[in-house]
Amino acid sequence: MRILQFLASLPTSLYPSPSIHAQPLLSSNVSKLLTPINCLSPPPATFLELIDCFDGYTVPANTYRTPSEYNFAQPDEIVERPAWNAAVDALLAVNGNCGPDLLPHPLLNTYTITLYHEAVSTPPEPGPSPRSFCILSEVQAIGTRYRRGWGLVAVPATRALVSRYLHISAPHPKYDLHTPQHAATVFRNTGAKSLLISGRHRNAYSSPSLCVEDPDYSVTDPTHDIVRRFHL
Repeated sequence: MRILQFLASLPTSLYPSPSIHAQPLLSSNVSKLLTPINCLSPPPATFLELIDCFDGYTVPANTYRTPSEYNFAQPDEIVERPAWNAAVDALLAVNGNCGPDLLPHPLLNTYTITLYHEAVSTPPEPGPSPRSFCILSEVQAIGTRYRRGWGLVAVPATRALVSRYLHISAPHPKYDLHTPQHAATVFRNTGAKSLLISGRHRNAYSSPSLCVEDPDYSVTDPTHDIVRRFHL
């Protein structure tokens, strides 16, 4: 609650967002490089394999070279940001009704919501029997990395599968190695409420965060910058 109150008090000039109208122009410049993210088609046998696949699309370090490149990847404040928040809210309320109909319309070309069923139990054994999850994930890549990189959210597909109201996260994929897989394993095997994995390397953009005095921490480091999708 305090984080949300702090965000509301921030002047918009501190963190300028891209214009909604500027995004189609930037998008046209990379459209020939766009490829579908097929981690769920066909679905892998285990949840851990699914996370392995998505982890491969993490936006690498030093990907964004200019403010315009970084701004294009950011959600605009008028439409996409509220839509993302609504999508997460819908996911957290899932109880046997997971599916693409839960996705707000403004995100239709950016994200999808998918019901995923494990075919076999995730190692190591013994462990919980195969489970089902509701996944909010990005649908397009630029080459081999996420086009926008806002992150991945997963919840159990029904409330009966939730045994602990815990939130598990992995803020530093590709920097703190294998933490997405570790977080996914803890989430799955403890019956936690939700899982959030960042979609970017913590140094995907070198511009320093305004949340801390140390210039070594960038705006794409979600543990040192709270005005990003990871915290909303």
